[in-house]
Amino acid sequence: MTLEGSMSRADATAESYPRLREVLGEDGFKELARLIRTTYEANEQRRQREAGEPAPPRRVIHRRPPEARSR
Repeated sequence: MTLEGSMSRADATAESYPRLREVLGEDGFKELARLIRTTYEANEQRRQREAGEPAPPRRVIHRRPPEARSR
C-alpha cells in the first residue's frame, strides 16, 4: 500500500471515529495516527529484515540403520 493510499484511508477512517477525535482533539488525533503509522512501518521493516535473514541450520537427527538397532 502506498503512503498516499494509506493517507486517504486514514482520512476516511478519521470520519469513522468521531468520538475518538472529539476526545483527543484534532492535534491528539493526528498524533495518534502518526504513532500508529510509524509503528506499522517499523514492524514492516523488521519483518522484511527477518525475511531476508538466512534460516537457522536445521537440526540433524542421527539415526542408526535398522540392522544396528536392538530388538
